Amino acid sequence: MMEQLVQAEDVDLDMGMEADSGTHHPLKPLSLAAMELLLAALDPRLEGFGEGPSCLDDARAFLARLTSGSGQQGGDGQPTDTETMEQWIEIWRSAGGNRQTLRLLVQALIAERLRTPADQQESDRSHSEA
Repeated sequence: MMEQLVQAEDVDLDMGMEADSGTHHPLKPLSLAAMELLLAALDPRLEGFGEGPSCLDDARAFLARLTSGSGQQGGDGQPTDTETMEQWIEIWRSAGGNRQTLRLLVQALIAERLRTPADQQESDRSHSEA
């Protein structure tokens, strides 16, 4: 199933429809480095880092602290990795997700991205034999 969600270089997941508006909110692609940073921001040891009521607020505060003054600009009109990570957090929250479930997703995506072609061939063989 994860193979269907993750393509070789990009992650473009569809979180489904928001309950009250009926609109789709796809997660925009993140680089491996950005996914690793998002995973760090979702660490449960950051409990209380943010000021909002949600544990996802801690992750947003952590990202804001890391990137303040870093000069990240989306000069070409494209969102920066930080903005995209914040969008992931907000989309996940609006879909009813929490830190634990987003963390599991990001861990799975990182593992999938790091798989070698030999791992992929072995996985394909085991699925075709079943």
